Amino acid sequence: MTIGSEDAVAAPDRSLGRLGPSSRGALRWWAAGTAVGLLVVGPSWTGEALLNLDLVVFDRIGLSAGFWGLGPELPRQAPAVAALAIASTVLDGTTLVTAFVIACVAAAFVGVERLSRPAPWTARAAAGVLYALSPWLLTRIAVGHLGLVLAAAALPWVLPTLLRPEADLRRTFLASAALGLAGYFGGTLGLVVIAVGVVAGRGRRAGWVAGVWALGQLPWLVPGLIVGLSTPDVAGGDLFATRLASAGDYGRLLLGYGFWQRTNQLALNTPVTPIAALLVLAVAVAGASALPRPWGRRAAALAGVGLVLAAIGSLPLLGAVFDRLSTSLPFAAFRESQRALVLFLVWLAPAMAHGIGRIQRHDARSGVLAAFGCAMIAVVTVNPALWGLDGRFDSVDVPESWGVVRERVETAPGTVVALPWTLYFDLDVADGRRTHHPIPLYLRGDVLNSSDLELASDRDAALDPRERAVDGALAALDAGRPIADRLADLGVRWLVVVTGVDDDRYGRLRLDTGLQVVVDDESIVLYEVRAWAGRAVDGAGVAVPVDQLIPPVVRVGDAATVWYAPYAPGWVRGFDGTSRSPLGAIELPADSGPVWYWPALIVLVGHALTAAAVVAALLLPAENRERVRSLASRLRPR
Repeated sequence: MTIGSEDAVAAPDRSLGRLGPSSRGALRWWAAGTAVGLLVVGPSWTGEALLNLDLVVFDRIGLSAGFWGLGPELPRQAPAVAALAIASTVLDGTTLVTAFVIACVAAAFVGVERLSRPAPWTARAAAGVLYALSPWLLTRIAVGHLGLVLAAAALPWVLPTLLRPEADLRRTFLASAALGLAGYFGGTLGLVVIAVGVVAGRGRRAGWVAGVWALGQLPWLVPGLIVGLSTPDVAGGDLFATRLASAGDYGRLLLGYGFWQRTNQLALNTPVTPIAALLVLAVAVAGASALPRPWGRRAAALAGVGLVLAAIGSLPLLGAVFDRLSTSLPFAAFRESQRALVLFLVWLAPAMAHGIGRIQRHDARSGVLAAFGCAMIAVVTVNPALWGLDGRFDSVDVPESWGVVRERVETAPGTVVALPWTLYFDLDVADGRRTHHPIPLYLRGDVLNSSDLELASDRDAALDPRERAVDGALAALDAGRPIADRLADLGVRWLVVVTGVDDDRYGRLRLDTGLQVVVDDESIVLYEVRAWAGRAVDGAGVAVPVDQLIPPVVRVGDAATVWYAPYAPGWVRGFDGTSRSPLGAIELPADSGPVWYWPALIVLVGHALTAAAVVAALLLPAENRERVRSLASRLRPR
């Protein structure tokens, strides 16, 4: 992301990758954007953890197994968030994420201000507020979709380039790679933008454009494909459809409403909101023709595509087709369709600024009032969400007992089962907010928890092959039978129970003599399985030492062994294949070679290719760029 001049927006081919001249004006806009970001996050830096739905952040941010192409869950951690995870080994994770959100909000504000030039500064400020404080963006911050937040921040900066992808492949690659830092959220959004640009450009250089897009997405695309090939079908898009039950809902969609889970939608929901949304749209339509010619009309087409995609789950006929397609890859990336609404909002805000500019040219006072009115619509709409996102971004303190549990598990590592056996639940530690199970992200390591969304159990498949064994153990618990031996057979050493959910059910664990209570607190209980043999055992049930160098490379003795880790195709010992145990663990043949996950090599090559290409594109001298363009022109089919 760079600060450029006003001409850079009108002539984007000369702006990407070049730092524009520093000016007091630019610094003022960044200061204003930072102030907006601070207004959003509120007092989040005062506590130890951020907990709300998918926003689960502790002092340490775990590096997802998907970074290496390891399952069982589809890789969802964006490359930029993976960088935060690495940084959290030195700095506090909660502080890092808070600063990340402030930076994204500031970048979104300034990016839209740049797209809105040369409209009057009041109109550009209103556009920045409309976009950076949209219910869409604030809701995504609150629920922890950090990859999508980064994509929304980067989109205004790369939009002119990606809407004319055939004009300069180098710049198209850099813009695609910037969105690729946001993971599959940003990559798929960028693909839609590029597709609109290719169609508008009548398919010119479409093959090259597709190639440079893919090159910029390798860090998330390669591991996603590797894990996706062995992942069962997922819940369909009907469960995550944009909630549009009335004409008013369609109107509110224009301002950023429609998140599939209404209880987490941040914004006032009044009868006046659809009317205000239509007024903003009318101003934007009036100013749309004033957007720069190189990309303005294409942005309007993109806005239409984004609006249709956002509403597709509620549209007749199209909704059923979308639901069927979204149950399997690659369409599962689009199953939560409301995220495509940002493609409409990124057009709406600068078009509105130009509409205000037209009003101001006719009457200066009316233009200022229009700018103030549009900004007030944005501010009033999200007023409850300001300063901490209605409490959802308020940080909380982690009980001391949780730290004791972490210390014990890290001191004596082994497979952990996290209870309650559900993916989301109302967490007392998070002031009762519904939250993704925090224990896997707090403890990291091999933590086994349910992947059932409990939205449609007939469609949610278990991602970890060991889940069914835990299901069976819990069924035995419900029947009043001890489960310690079942857990030992699965290689489970620890049970961590977060209290407050189904306490009667999990309280029966105290009656199991095969379990020893190690930590007992009102918020968390830690049990150790007495019969646990080891992280890996040989045919005689004797523990075999396990030395994990990095996640895809492990030393596990030499004998034929059961290693209690989730099985996935691709694990080998030396060059011999492995097999899946009846309970979903990894069965290793006898061999003296290391145990390693060979697809990780492909993933690392993908990371390296994208990084090398970015460096080359940034450093390539101008004369060599012309040679590359000439070569590409000669190779293009005629």
